[in-house]
Order: sequence, then structure tokens, then C-alpha cells
Amino acid sequence: RVAWGLVLLAMSKATSRLSSRHSSRPTTARRRGLAWSLVLLALSSAAATGVPLGGAEQFSILARGAIHNAPTSSITGNVGSASGIDGFQPLTADASNEFFTSSQIDGKLYRGTDNAEPTPTMLASALDDMDTAYTDAASRAHSLPSSQYVDNMAGSIGGVTFVPGVYKWNTFVHVASPVYVKGGKDDVWVFQVAGYMSTAAAASVVFQGNDDGRGTPTSDNLFWVVGEYLVLGASCNMHGTFLIAEYVTFGAASSLAGRILARAA
Repeated sequence: RVAWGLVLLAMSKATSRLSSRHSSRPTTARRRGLAWSLVLLALSSAAATGVPLGGAEQFSILARGAIHNAPTSSITGNVGSASGIDGFQPLTADASNEFFTSSQIDGKLYRGTDNAEPTPTMLASALDDMDTAYTDAASRAHSLPSSQYVDNMAGSIGGVTFVPGVYKWNTFVHVASPVYVKGGKDDVWVFQVAGYMSTAAAASVVFQGNDDGRGTPTSDNLFWVVGEYLVLGASCNMHGTFLIAEYVTFGAASSLAGRILARAA
């Protein structure tokens, strides 16, 4: 189950920007949102490589369950669901009935229940690759020391600056204010969240370089793996590939530069 209304703009590869006019689901995590200013020093090696996405990389949005859109949206990138997609009407089938097009999507819309082969087989393979990527990201060993890379700020991470590495939270994560991702364009960040993840209104992820000639971080190298659901507040601005076990809800005018890959049926 994935619920949203979207606006996506082209990013590198299949990465996109996503906005919503769908109201956010309230979450008790917000009462714990605090503003902090903290820089984590690099005391261990960074996550060496990104998370391979396989066939899921071609999608801006991919879900095993249904995708519900609250019009009107503008999406750059492919959208796919094994179950069903609504809110993008009118849809136009291509001559082979392998995909649909929509005025709200600058890309292809694949609906596994309605398209002809090879679409169902392609979607099944992409979903398998999504599951593999989720397992990969969720199982990576966190960086050391544990005091910085495990349960940082008890999950309320607004104002924190994250250097490259693997970070783990055993419960939830809530973003109440800007989160800073600091490093180079080839560095990798993996954020493992065992529970749910939420953001306050106008929360954001901000990329920062090191002034060392290595560029700035990219959305392609930031991965969030969330063991439950994701709720983004109104007017927030997030980055990265989100591998979500359950569902995703976007608040009004929220945006994401990255991908949403949702596993739940």
C-alpha cells in the first residue's frame, strides 16, 4: 500500500524528485523531534559501495502493493506496481499493451495486472531485485564506534551531520529539522531504521562537501532502509533511495530527490 500525490523532476540515472498533495498520517514520533547541531567525526571507514538495485533502478517508484495518487502530479521516471495504480488517469496504452502513459508521468507506467508480457515478468524480476537490495542494505554492518553509529540521538536526528558510513536505529527515526549529509560524490551512506520513519513539516536533507575537491554527496549514494512505514510531512525536502518494508505517505508539497521502493503487498 503506497499513498501519494507526486511531482518528480529528473535526477541522475533513474533518480527523481517527488512531491505530494496527499495529507500526512500523524505520528507520535513528532513529539520527540528536537533540534540539534552535532557533527559526527569520521572515525571509521565509510560504506565502501552503494546498494545494487538491479532491475529496480529503472523505477522512480516501484511497489509490490497498490499506488494511490492524489492528482495532479508531474513525474519524471518510470512507475510500476504489481497490484494496481490509480489517480493517474487518463491512461493510454501503447500499441503492444506493455505499458501505459499518462500526462502526469514523463516516463512509463507499468501495471502488472493489466499489461501484456514481458511486463509482468519484468516487474516480478524488478521486485525480486528490490527485495535483494533491501536485505543487502538492512544487513550491512554499522560503522564504529557504536556510540555514534547506533541509535544516534535516540532517533531524533534533526540538526545532525552524518559523515559516510552505516548507521543503525533499533526503533524509529524522526527528522524535525535539516539533516546534513557531509562527504564526497563517491561516498556512501546507509541508514538502517528498524521501526518507522517520519519527518516534521519542512524538514530536509542537505548535502555538504568537504572542500577537498571530491564534490558533494549525491542522492544515488544515500540509502534509507526502513523496517516499517515512512511518513513525510508537508513541504519537506528529502534525498536518497528509500527501501520501505510497508507503505509510504507524502504530505502536501513534500518532495524527494531519489526513489521509493516499497515491498509490502
